[in-house]
Amino acid sequence: MWNTMLGEGLVDYGYRAEAAELITRLMTAMLHTLKNDKCFREAYNSDKLEGLGEKDYLWGVAPVHLFLRAVGIRPISPRRVFLEGYNPFPWPVTVRWKGVSVTREAGSAVTRIGFPSGNQVEVADAKPQFVEDEAA
Repeated sequence: MWNTMLGEGLVDYGYRAEAAELITRLMTAMLHTLKNDKCFREAYNSDKLEGLGEKDYLWGVAPVHLFLRAVGIRPISPRRVFLEGYNPFPWPVTVRWKGVSVTREAGSAVTRIGFPSGNQVEVADAKPQFVEDEAA
């Protein structure tokens, strides 16, 4: 919970790269624990890869909202997506939700959106904006 709040603060103040680093480190510990213990844990050790506390604890799951905020994607409806900033991760990110597919290129604001209607839109601007499906 505290890492999520810290990460959201980083995004709010324009430190997307730092938020992405925090998410990457959280996910590394989380995936290591999930692979070895076959469960999420209440917390994760910041010094070595291990889970701490109770097993299958709700706060131990991946911070999806923080991830979406860091990458600058907010699905609104199957016909509308809000984009802002850029993808701070060193790999392309694809988010699929209710037939919408949003792909942001690594380290850039270039975004391709595929709507359920089949309409494809490409956006290359980092400014906050809504993108809507004109075909539907």
